[in-house]
Amino acid sequence: MKKIFAMAAIALFMVSCSDDDSNSTQTNTKLTKVVVTDSDGIVTSNLTYDGNKLIEINSSDSEKQVITYTGNLVTEWKTFDADNQMTDKEIYQYNAQNQLVTYYELYYDAVQGNEGYKTTYTHNSDGTISFIEYLGDNVDDLNSFTEKSAEGTITDNTLTTIYNTGEDTEVVTYTFDGKNNPLKNITGMDKIGFAGTYGSKKFNIENVVSQTYSYNGSAPVVESTTVYTYNSDNFPLTETQTDDSGTSTIQYTYE
Repeated sequence: MKKIFAMAAIALFMVSCSDDDSNSTQTNTKLTKVVVTDSDGIVTSNLTYDGNKLIEINSSDSEKQVITYTGNLVTEWKTFDADNQMTDKEIYQYNAQNQLVTYYELYYDAVQGNEGYKTTYTHNSDGTISFIEYLGDNVDDLNSFTEKSAEGTITDNTLTTIYNTGEDTEVVTYTFDGKNNPLKNITGMDKIGFAGTYGSKKFNIENVVSQTYSYNGSAPVVESTTVYTYNSDNFPLTETQTDDSGTSTIQYTYE
């Protein structure tokens, strides 16, 4: 997901600054504004709801995101540029148990062209999720996504991805803070946190406090760190992330 507020909430490689491990959930706490400051400037995103369903995000860089639900499940997520042209669309499909089983990420912009990815998921009896990713170069024909590019396994704390011919394997291990993710009380977000070929079953529920990365058996490496502050209900108020590109800060506002 390349949506700015979702990336902020998921934010990888995080390190918490709080010693309080309790997880007190207040069911009416909803994220209403996200302010991201980095080397490119400041972008403010305001979130609009229908009850607890997130239906629109408007950002100060003129990007708009529109979310569609079927019942209590997110089924489409569209992003529009300053000219109100759709640049990408995400499609979510579920089984009878309301588990995400197919995810499409489709691009309509000049950079990536009319191409995208399809990821299918199998929810295993041991609680893990297996996935297969396919490439496609025609977003108007979802049946054309047949070129396999990756496969792997998702758990609460790990992501294992095997690329292309099986010669390259990437393992990412996450540690979570046991606190409340900014998206936690938004309807349907707990079903789609792992969408794509990255992530964990706990994304959109808790916050990552550390991430290690290993490629083809190499020693695990932490690539960046983030410091959180929390409110009294253990939702993040701020985070400061530092990596090779510099430092960025995020502020969260709730109602």
